[in-house]
Amino acid sequence: MHHRTATRFAAVITFCAMAMSAAAQDRMPPIAAGNYSDAQKKAAEEFAGGRGYDVRGPFVPLLRSPEVMLRAKAMGDHLRFKSTLAPSLSEMIILITAREWTQQYEWVAHYDLAMKAGLRPEIADAIADARRPSNMADDEEAAYDMSIEIQRTGRVSDATWNKA
Repeated sequence: MHHRTATRFAAVITFCAMAMSAAAQDRMPPIAAGNYSDAQKKAAEEFAGGRGYDVRGPFVPLLRSPEVMLRAKAMGDHLRFKSTLAPSLSEMIILITAREWTQQYEWVAHYDLAMKAGLRPEIADAIADARRPSNMADDEEAAYDMSIEIQRTGRVSDATWNKA
């Protein structure tokens, strides 16, 4: 796994998880589509055209700044769909981040995607229970260790870096 890709991915997911916190939702409730500015309407249409569904999840509060929302979407799309990581690893990292930040929306949104990408259910179950999964492949172990370490300590040790 390339460290910069994993670090960027973790940072984006962490940002999205923070945006979806209860406080953020209480302070920035969804804007009714009928109340969108022209820029918000255009951004929401571009979002739906690219994703195949209306603005939801962490993008709801970001719609207050249409340009930021579309840039976040573009970065997320690049990291998820053009990553050097296997889709199962990418989805595993998303599940780890969802669990670390107690983000039920992200967990629900990505659990089935992780299963379809080939992540073993026992790995997801361990992550859900905040346990280190057992019997991980080397790449899964490296992804797990880097994700947990960077989210819990804000840094990556040399040993974890070298393994990844």
